[in-house]
Amino acid sequence: MNIHNTDAGAALKVRGLSVAYGDKPALSSVDAVFQQGRMSSIVGPNGAGKSTMLKAAMGIIPAISGDAQFFGRPLDEARSRVAYVPQRASVDWDFPATVIDVVMMGLYRSLGPFRLIGRTQREFALGCLEEVDMASLANRQIGQLSGGQQQRVFIARALAQRADLLLLDEPFAGVDAATEKTIITLLKKLVAEGGTAVAVHHDLSTVTAYFDDVLILNVRRIANGPVEKAFTDANLAEAYGGRLAQAVPVLQETV
Repeated sequence: MNIHNTDAGAALKVRGLSVAYGDKPALSSVDAVFQQGRMSSIVGPNGAGKSTMLKAAMGIIPAISGDAQFFGRPLDEARSRVAYVPQRASVDWDFPATVIDVVMMGLYRSLGPFRLIGRTQREFALGCLEEVDMASLANRQIGQLSGGQQQRVFIARALAQRADLLLLDEPFAGVDAATEKTIITLLKKLVAEGGTAVAVHHDLSTVTAYFDDVLILNVRRIANGPVEKAFTDANLAEAYGGRLAQAVPVLQETV
């Protein structure tokens, strides 16, 4: 079920996206639309293909079929408008870089390969760290940070890219309550200013509070549209099956 009636104004549109790992399908002909100026979540059980969909859309992993358009264009033509925040587990935290180094990496695309980062760029990067309450740790090695602090740094790097669309893979996984509040407040501020955020999300109890739209996924698309229409008991039961029973106590308060 696709509840959006039009693709006009889509920040990200996925068409017929299929991915497999060996003989196992990870995504099967998924169509989805994520509208500009909205907070969207991607939810589904473990192994549903949530992270896979973002990675395939970004070209990080190959797709068997289908494609993705960003603001109506292929990624190569819109890359400067898109920032991707990976799962923390996929990052080499032993890499010898400081917090400010990581954030300034977000500036390289706009600067070009031969321009050095100067005082102006460093001050801008520090401002991005201030947005996530991490400026005081600017010179700390990234491996010395807590999980929540590491996630804040990657959000700050995305801010430094000044992207119109943020794609976030489980941004709240393994972070403390204060970090989760900081991230969601910042994302809502960016969306209120005209940006777009799409996040892989695992906590069903916060979907209605955090997001405007939702894609419910389990290898194939179950539903895609505004939370109030798509995030229903029937759609969740279709996606999660018996695994939904564990989440029923929290869902009763929100669905």
